[in-house]
Amino acid sequence: MKFNVLSAFSGFALLLLATLPGCEKDALVKPVDRHLTSRTVPECCVPSLPSADEVVWNGSCNITITAHNDATKTYVTISRAGGTIGGARYANPGLCPTQTNGPTIQSNFSNYSFSFDNPADWVCGTPVTFSFYFNGLGNCGGNAIQTCVITYNLKDVCPVGGCDDSLSADVNCDNSTCNRQVTFTYTASDNYDGIVIQGGLTAHTSVCDATATGGDLHLNATHSSAGGPSNVTRWEASNVTECQVYTVTLSWTSTNGDPSITGQWTVKDLDGNTLATLAPLTCND
Repeated sequence: MKFNVLSAFSGFALLLLATLPGCEKDALVKPVDRHLTSRTVPECCVPSLPSADEVVWNGSCNITITAHNDATKTYVTISRAGGTIGGARYANPGLCPTQTNGPTIQSNFSNYSFSFDNPADWVCGTPVTFSFYFNGLGNCGGNAIQTCVITYNLKDVCPVGGCDDSLSADVNCDNSTCNRQVTFTYTASDNYDGIVIQGGLTAHTSVCDATATGGDLHLNATHSSAGGPSNVTRWEASNVTECQVYTVTLSWTSTNGDPSITGQWTVKDLDGNTLATLAPLTCND
């Protein structure tokens, strides 16, 4: 399924914040299980750790706060363009209103970085919160501003499981009466309401046997697209699940000299979207 998404999201965290000037409310955060099987990759997933810096607060007085994390710590950087910050008071978890009489972590700076430990048993998307009270800003913000609660969602490397949509074929050509045989194998990458596996042979062929495996996959010989001079067969299945495998096996007699023994085969969902294709086959495939 493509980090279906079926996603492997677990747990919710909702921060209800007081309504104060300069304070911002944080959105609902959904932590994600490290053992992802979804191919729809959550935003908290990154190619490697440490993650890249992310702007988590960009408020007044040209102050910007960024954060990133590795497997054990979260790293925060405070910077002020074109000026300094007289003092920064810090709280973790974040507070709103911000702690205005807490310890000063740094004084008289334009750029300052520090780190704190990630929560125990954190997963991709786990929120960490912190807040700052800045003073000594000159005429900006009345000489002091507060960030209220800042939320940073931890990033992690997420393994992508599941299966890819694939259509393959096993070909056998010999000198028997039914001298051609192909087994088509389709693997689903997602959950689908239904699929259609369809394709033809070539002219001057006569089908000896046709079988299918997997779910309720069955031949629809009465569909308007079936039959014809190249013996098109149409196979349909419903309630397809991720990584489910389907096979169609055809054996037939061929008397033509065309190197191609089949036409193109496709797998589509019920909306007509093509999930997999297979070019015409020869006895050398």
